[in-house]
Amino acid sequence: MTLILVRHGETQFNIESRLQGSMDSPLTGHGEMQAEIIGNHIKKLYDVSNFTFDASPQGRAFTTANIIKERLEYKGEINFTPSLREVSFGDWEGLTRQELIDNFDYDTSVCTRVNWANSCISGESFKDARDRVQRWLDRSVLQNKIVVSHGVTLSILRGLYLGLSQDKMLGLSISQNYFHVLENGKESAIHA
Repeated sequence: MTLILVRHGETQFNIESRLQGSMDSPLTGHGEMQAEIIGNHIKKLYDVSNFTFDASPQGRAFTTANIIKERLEYKGEINFTPSLREVSFGDWEGLTRQELIDNFDYDTSVCTRVNWANSCISGESFKDARDRVQRWLDRSVLQNKIVVSHGVTLSILRGLYLGLSQDKMLGLSISQNYFHVLENGKESAIHA
């Protein structure tokens, strides 16, 4: 099994440092270019003819996946999979880190993802997010897949695959200029 994990390209909310979660904002021109570059790089490294293609149905991932599909000249369909959607941040969605500090019980000593898991009571719980990603991973265990999803969801996916604790998996970064490959129980990050 080989899983190629791609985070959606840069969005307007990313530029503004706003939490997106279940909300959506469009890819920027730079975000579209990131998807093109990653698609081209994957094409150089992998024969994806025996891969399936799964993506979150949210707009930013949908757009990124379609750009990558075009660059790969991938002939199959993209499976838009709700299990790969981004976690819901509830009342935190659309807010900047400073707005979270000003309005919620936000611990500045840890990252936003750990804060979400520990104290965002209006959003999706970490357990629910972990369980839905685990179910997707269990169904995908023997398949080669290209996966386009979101920062927190992909951190959870990587952490589950690698057997990491909650805080360690939430601490994993996932840049929009890299893609990650999970294979043979290991992970590699590839700069595009």
